[in-house]
Parts: sequence; C-alpha cells; structure tokens
Amino acid sequence: RYAAFAAQIRHIVVDDVPVTDDPWVREHHQRECIRRGLFDAASDDTVIVSDADELLRGAAIAEAVARGTFCYFTQDLFYFHLNWRVASVAARLWTKAYAAPMSVLARMPSLSTPREGDPLGNVARDGLDPSRAIVDHAGWHFAWAGGVDRLLTKMNAFAHTEHQVQ
Repeated sequence: RYAAFAAQIRHIVVDDVPVTDDPWVREHHQRECIRRGLFDAASDDTVIVSDADELLRGAAIAEAVARGTFCYFTQDLFYFHLNWRVASVAARLWTKAYAAPMSVLARMPSLSTPREGDPLGNVARDGLDPSRAIVDHAGWHFAWAGGVDRLLTKMNAFAHTEHQVQ
C-alpha cells in the first residue's frame, strides 16, 4: 500500500515499552521514541510531532518551515465522520500538533509536554511570540473516526482509561 513511498518512510519498531499500569507512561515513551528516527536530522530540519489522525495542510507545513521556530498548528476538529465538524468555534479548534527545528527539538526534555495543557498557556509560559507560535487553519483532526468497532478499539487502547468500555 505504501511501496511508492518506502524510501521516505522510516519505520521504528518500539519493543521496549515500559511495563506499567500507567497508560500515560507508555504513551509518553512512544512519543519519545520519535527521536530514534531522527538520528540524521540536520539542526535546521523541521520536525512535526502529531498523531496519525491530525492531518496538516501543505501550506501550513510550509509556513512552519518558513518561520523556523517552534509553532503549534490549529486544526478543525471532526468527530466520528469526516464531515462532522464540531459546531462551536471555541470547541472545534484542536491545537496539539506542533513543529520545531531539530535544534529546538533536541533541547526539549519531553516531546509530550507541548501537547499537554493549553497551547496558548504553553506559548506564554515558554516566552514564545504568539504571532509566530501558532499556525492557524493548519488542517484537520479526525477524532473517533472509523465506525463503532474502531471507536471501541480506540477507547480500550489509548491512555484515557476513563473512556474504556468493559
């Protein structure tokens, strides 16, 4: 299915996931393993940290590269179906995916921390320029898509254990 892109894909197998009952420890470990695939990244290469259901517009990626600094991507949030966008403007903006030059990423103690809490609060806390730290209209976050079976699989597999179905 992805053979045409094989030369561009670096598949990292994570076979040392911590044995713990804390799903957040496992999730953070998985995100830290992104670094394993960046061993030959140049200091000015832009690295995007996002989940598989967070899709970015090409123009937003180009904007992040041009800015050459840490920045978040604001995405429209969709639930369950590709055409079910969250109606409330305040609720539908998803801002967790981010990009940074490798030189910045290398100094970050955790790749998970930027995804935690309020991104605008993180921008203020880290002393970033809000006009350069947010790329608006950057793409789409398709949460909980794929039908009931996939929804149940996700609920029982991801770190938000409060959503698990027995």
